[in-house]
Amino acid sequence: MRFFHLKIKGRLILICAVLVIVPILTLGTILYVTIQNETALENETKLRQQSELLSLNAESIYEIALDKVKTDLKVARKTLNSYGDPTVDEKGDLVLYDPVGDRAPIHIAENYAIVDEIRDLLGGTATIFQLKSFEGEKSSDPGSAGWAYDTAFYRISTNVIKDDGNRAIGTIVSKPVFDTIMKGETFFGRAWVVNGWYMTAYEPLYDERMNIIGILYVGVREEDYQNTFLDNIASQVVGKTGYISVLNSKGEYVLSLNHLRDGESIINATDSNGVYFIKEIVDESLSLKKGETGIKYYDWKNTGETRARRKFTSFSYFPQWDWIISPGAYVDDFQDGLIRMRGIILLVGILSAAAGIVVAYFFANSIAKPLKRVAGMADVISRGDLNVEKIEIKRKDEIAMLADSFSGMLESFRYKAGVIETIASGDLTQNIVKASEDDQLGQSLMDMNDSLNGLLNEITQTVNEVNNGAEHVSNAGQELSQGAMEQASSLEEISSSLTRINSQTRQNADSAMEASSLAKTAAANAEKGNGKMEQLLEAMNKIEKSSQDISKIVKVIDDIAFQINLLALNANVEAARAGKYGKGFAVVADEVRNLANRSADAAKETTAMVEASGKNVKEGKTAAEETASQLGEILAGSIKVAEFLMEISRASTEQAEGINDINAGLEQIDQVTQSNSSSAEESASAGEELAAQAAQLKGMLEMFRLSDSYDEKRRLIP
Repeated sequence: MRFFHLKIKGRLILICAVLVIVPILTLGTILYVTIQNETALENETKLRQQSELLSLNAESIYEIALDKVKTDLKVARKTLNSYGDPTVDEKGDLVLYDPVGDRAPIHIAENYAIVDEIRDLLGGTATIFQLKSFEGEKSSDPGSAGWAYDTAFYRISTNVIKDDGNRAIGTIVSKPVFDTIMKGETFFGRAWVVNGWYMTAYEPLYDERMNIIGILYVGVREEDYQNTFLDNIASQVVGKTGYISVLNSKGEYVLSLNHLRDGESIINATDSNGVYFIKEIVDESLSLKKGETGIKYYDWKNTGETRARRKFTSFSYFPQWDWIISPGAYVDDFQDGLIRMRGIILLVGILSAAAGIVVAYFFANSIAKPLKRVAGMADVISRGDLNVEKIEIKRKDEIAMLADSFSGMLESFRYKAGVIETIASGDLTQNIVKASEDDQLGQSLMDMNDSLNGLLNEITQTVNEVNNGAEHVSNAGQELSQGAMEQASSLEEISSSLTRINSQTRQNADSAMEASSLAKTAAANAEKGNGKMEQLLEAMNKIEKSSQDISKIVKVIDDIAFQINLLALNANVEAARAGKYGKGFAVVADEVRNLANRSADAAKETTAMVEASGKNVKEGKTAAEETASQLGEILAGSIKVAEFLMEISRASTEQAEGINDINAGLEQIDQVTQSNSSSAEESASAGEELAAQAAQLKGMLEMFRLSDSYDEKRRLIP
């Protein structure tokens, strides 16, 4: 961060300025926001109070109008009663008759003297209604549209004027009034009368049997009282440029700024954010109870203005006239005090910041100036220059303590620099004194001095030992070189013998390979002979089987000859029985018997020959089997001999390769031996050179003066 690159003076000024400005700005901001919120809350409260007060004023005017129609109703009733009591005659007309005097009944229908008299006495309007059967809807009477009753109160005498300038004769009363009158109650309040809103009083008229036969009405135009109220508030200014507006539940202007938009519907008006704020105001107003008010903020632009301004309004609902009374003001109308407060806060902040910066400058300078001197001395010391002058600050604060500490540090550095110069000159006998028990640098110098004493003593001893060792190395190197040369000669003789063994081994391998080849050939021939013997055995088996078949055939022939001989014997017996008639047959039988005997003899001879042949075949088969068995053994032996010879050949080859490896190893040993011989000569030379350098180093060590206390310390160490 750039803050950490500032000097101490700049940091102190910046910190002091921040410590002054930030609290002032924070307090000023909090104060400004608090006042702003309180002002907004106070303005909202005032606006709510004004809205509530306006509703009360409207209600007061409404009550005044209502009291007037109530009073007017009393006067109208007395006036009407002065003409007689109301009743319906036999024709169904509403009349006034005098039950005491002998005056003729007065017909009310289209008789305007009474209502006009009431008007002249009271002002406003007066009407007498008669209850009749509903006559149907009339285009001239909008109130008749959608009428749901069988009867209705028709105006028969009135000074209420229609839009066409005629009296509103034949029009009916509104439904709310009808419902109230039919209950026998008097209707007071706001009602739609023909073509406008009136403050009205409707009182039922009864006949002598207490039947409702009509209505006495008095009323004043509502707008006469409303205009008084509206004219009074239209000129009122809320804040600087705010005003009071009045809407109805349809979102139509009852009162607008300067009456420029009176009667215009703004229900779909939106603010700069597209919010239908008029709808929201209307909806919220209709949900308010008596005495309650609402508040709304929005951006609004009136006719003739170039830009929208932030506005807030309070609203209350006056249900008797269906009014939403809404005094509104622009937020910036109440900003003057806040703007002045903001200017004061900024001015105070600037002045305080300036004063704080001036004080911070002198404060920072009083700290930074001596620190700069101390830093300058430290910079000189850091460059290795210890000839700087001491700093004297006539103060008793921490900066003076820092300067004194730097001066003490400078003296300590000067002393230790002198000690180091003495050690550098070769004098290690001085006694080093520490500045305090916590003087790590002094302790380190003492340890370094002791270490150098010990090190140089040990180096001296080591040099002597190295000198002696160098002589031994030189002698050993010469002996090693001589032994290496003798070893190389022996290795050459071993290598020559191994070469001859290698040649003989390769000849053995070649002979074994040739013998293995011959053994394989003999094995192949034995295998072929074995195959031929198997074929011979198979042929003898077939001959033996054929001999057995021939023996069976000969046996059958012998059986046939025996049967023929029996038949011939039977034939001779029969011929003898026949006497002379059987002699010829006897001769034939003898011949047949002789033929059978010869066949039997031939069969016996054949059997003997076949048996002899079978015996010979069995003997030949046995001999062939023995021959085949011996050939199999010869084949197996030939294969084993070939395998043994192959193993001998392989072993001889591997032996030859091993001898080659031995020869290679001997060559490497020979090279190493020759290298050792060379290295031994170099070691001998290096040993002589090392001895010379050790003698030179010993002469250099004699330049140092060593402390005797180190030897005493070494002797005390177990």
